[in-house]
Amino acid sequence: MSKLYKVAYNQLYIAKANKTHDVDFKFTKDENEYTHMIINTYIDGTEHTKDIIITREAVLDDFDLEGINEILKTNNIKIKRLEEKVIA
Repeated sequence: MSKLYKVAYNQLYIAKANKTHDVDFKFTKDENEYTHMIINTYIDGTEHTKDIIITREAVLDDFDLEGINEILKTNNIKIKRLEEKVIA
């Protein structure tokens, strides 16, 4: 399993789920400083998006990282790489 050790905001994580579905996700902060994890899954050419609020605190802690890792594990998401370019 891929384990996330650090959150890179506004960068795209490229991943796979169940060895067949392409997945990407990113972390963003909204106007209230809440951290969101936005997951896009591509199944048969159709994009499915899920926006999960990770924390309402300005800073992520170890508990938040454990939660993110549990999301990855539960959905069998394996991180392949982190895109170099920053996205909006």
